[in-house]
Amino acid sequence: MVGNLAMPSCPARLIFAGNCLGGLGVLLLGAAGLLVPPAWRLPAFCAAAAIGAAGGPMQDIMVATLRQTELPRADIAAAVRAFILVNNLGLLLTLAVMPGLFNAIGVAPAVLLCGAAYAAVGVIGLMRVR
Repeated sequence: MVGNLAMPSCPARLIFAGNCLGGLGVLLLGAAGLLVPPAWRLPAFCAAAAIGAAGGPMQDIMVATLRQTELPRADIAAAVRAFILVNNLGLLLTLAVMPGLFNAIGVAPAVLLCGAAYAAVGVIGLMRVR
């Protein structure tokens, strides 16, 4: 659905709205782990994951389109490599930190914390491009 949209005049709004939606989904996953009775957790997790997943294309498609249309052709490969490097370094750092965070505060509170950080990036970004 998002892929069929025309490029908006300010793609940053859609990118940061995707961060907000993704963060909301992760927040709802953590909240479901803490607040929802065990018999209802699976449907709650599925609904939260669906909400969070809707934010991914809002970011990814816009960033990929901007990278391909706004950068000089000779720089696109380097930009893609830098993007992959930064994403994977972030993933590596997260995977290194999360076991300690899970042990310190528990899984559901750690997921809530990560969802709040993810959503905060989107909110701050939307405030800046407003």
